[in-house]
Amino acid sequence: MAYWMNKKPCWEIKNCSPEKKENCTAFHNQTLPCWAVGGRHGGTCHDTEKCKGCQVYLQYGKGRPILVYVDEKTNA
Repeated sequence: MAYWMNKKPCWEIKNCSPEKKENCTAFHNQTLPCWAVGGRHGGTCHDTEKCKGCQVYLQYGKGRPILVYVDEKTNA
């Protein structure tokens, strides 16, 4: 949980259900901010263009480039 330490995680800010968290690549890869994790984010954010207007990105990442890291094992 390195990235989210001392921060409110995106799944709490967005009040994600247990089902969304289970299917969310950001929830399962908590070492990076959600906008840097490839794949689907609980079915809500799989397009990085959406990140630019997201309350989580605006609070923690505004002004930083949106770079997506891909897990070679899962391509997510």
